[in-house]
Amino acid sequence: MGDTVQRLTGTLVRETLPDGILPIADEVILIDVTPDTLRQRLREGKIYPPERIETALSNFFRTENLFALRELALRETLRARYRERIASPFERLMLTIGSREIDLPMIARASRIAARLAIEFVIAHVTSPREKVDPAIVALLRAEARKTNIEWIEDSSEDPPKRLLEIARAKPETTIALAGTDRPPRWLQPPSFARRLLDAGARELLVLMRPILTEIAPPED
Repeated sequence: MGDTVQRLTGTLVRETLPDGILPIADEVILIDVTPDTLRQRLREGKIYPPERIETALSNFFRTENLFALRELALRETLRARYRERIASPFERLMLTIGSREIDLPMIARASRIAARLAIEFVIAHVTSPREKVDPAIVALLRAEARKTNIEWIEDSSEDPPKRLLEIARAKPETTIALAGTDRPPRWLQPPSFARRLLDAGARELLVLMRPILTEIAPPED
């Protein structure tokens, strides 16, 4: 829920648990209090030391934030309690990423989707010979994939969209996932990579919105 919490509050929360905890839990219990109760506990010094209380109350612990987070927590608790396996519309998800650090969060996002659907997940990094590639960023992306033993495919081609389709079609029922573009389409601009994949013959794509990457320090920092 990290991306969702960041969109709701504008704060990147670092105190998180791996997504894999909920699926293996025997029981999920939500200990719930109202936003007013939580803010009162904060004023009483039960959460932060005195010098950080007012900053916290006016930032992350605003009432509207706490209402939104409470609703999110209730929804996720119910989902965990009545969890059923979702029927997958495909058997394999292949995330295509570029040589950009901005694609790093897409690995975790696509991995969560594959885990919820209980399907195979693979990452493909295909570049053209003329593309400038930063080895440090590629190493960072590769390391992130290997954290959870995700298959990593690396290749070079004069026509990356065509090559990605060849890789995807090596195993039937594979759907390609990629990050959506943030720019609106304009005349005389080159087509987006998603458009190029469709033009190359892709029948369907899973286009994911990029997470917010601007990191805002939480009140306690």
